Amino acid sequence: MSTLIENIPLVNPIRIDFAVYTKQLSEINLRNPLDHIVELDYINISESYFKSIFYKTNNFDINPIAYLDENLLPYISFSNISVLGKHFCLYDEIIKNIENDLGISSSMISPCSIISLSKEINSIKTLCDLINTGNELCSLSWSDIINNIKCNSENSNFVNVILTLSVVFSNPTKGVNATIVKFNYNVNISI
Repeated sequence: MSTLIENIPLVNPIRIDFAVYTKQLSEINLRNPLDHIVELDYINISESYFKSIFYKTNNFDINPIAYLDENLLPYISFSNISVLGKHFCLYDEIIKNIENDLGISSSMISPCSIISLSKEINSIKTLCDLINTGNELCSLSWSDIINNIKCNSENSNFVNVILTLSVVFSNPTKGVNATIVKFNYNVNISI
């Protein structure tokens, strides 16, 4: 039995809403425009090294023993980083930002607070040191990254991508804004 579809004139068509589908997405939190963002220079790294540091499986997880590998250490160290070609010092940056936020010089901060801050910041040698003292707020899986790349790239086997890890140093002191250090990894990824 064949069905014949006729063109019926749309004089006064009947309109019927037959379904509504909704999906709530994650809440959007705006960043604080007063936060201090430090964009580190690009760090050129191979896909295999990048994955051995951050994606031993499909899920993000900093390899806790990456600091033991001399080949990986330069990619996770806080002492080998630069901003616009100049050496970056985490302690100096955080102290400078605290002084600016509070409108004081560091000489007005109690000696015990300076010593505590100094010990705390100086104990962070690599990204691995953040594993036990920090919290992962959010991350993409490796498959999420690949899907995002596929959506934004032309058909190519290799794509050059900047993958950014933001490390947020916050302080409970009222008036002190976060210092966000962005590790920008320049990775050639095969898709």
